[in-house]
Amino acid sequence: MDYDTFKSAPLEFKKKLISDFIENTLQYADAHIKTRQEELPHTPASQLEEKAHRLLKWLGYVEFQKHTLAELKTDKLDDFFNNKL
Repeated sequence: MDYDTFKSAPLEFKKKLISDFIENTLQYADAHIKTRQEELPHTPASQLEEKAHRLLKWLGYVEFQKHTLAELKTDKLDDFFNNKL
């Protein structure tokens, strides 16, 4: 689908497409986080702070995406979809 087709699509279609994409990225992120959490106990002390910091970034990403999904279920982002996309 090209941008012009997307832009002219109905609002609910656009929101569903974006929601589906975010759901897929969350599945990837959850798997990534699980792997990183399992690695932490085996991480050398010299790398622990860096790996913990990266894990916190992933957790923040997931929190933000879940917040976005919640907003997509409301009308909060409708103006953005209608005027910016």
